[in-house]
Amino acid sequence: MPTLNQIKNRINSKASILWSLLQTRQEIYLQNNGIYWQGLITPSQIPVFSDVDDNPLNANDTDKIANSHSVSWNTVLPEVKDAPLSAQLRVDAYKSPFGHGYSLTLRLIYNGRVFSRTKQHGPETWMNENWHEESP
Repeated sequence: MPTLNQIKNRINSKASILWSLLQTRQEIYLQNNGIYWQGLITPSQIPVFSDVDDNPLNANDTDKIANSHSVSWNTVLPEVKDAPLSAQLRVDAYKSPFGHGYSLTLRLIYNGRVFSRTKQHGPETWMNENWHEESP
């Protein structure tokens, strides 16, 4: 069975493609709407890995929207529905005194422990986080 690092590396590989698509589509969304797009958590349950279970495939909830001014994952990143990352995803958009930005957070559970990573675009560089175990 794969180790935690092997699982994270596999997710990172798929997430790098998603991040590239997200950057392009976020710029289009910003030009058209004046803000970045926000993607609600999908899937609703964090994928669970263990020493004996290597392939949790939770269905992504790609049709949810953040508010009446937003659109779903299906509109911005339909690839998420067709190619799940085996991680929970969330896109947060923000506007700070320094400008607009957004972040992509990935979460998984391995042997009962929750791990996450966040990559962001914009002025709030402190939001970037490598994989780490979340506090209970």
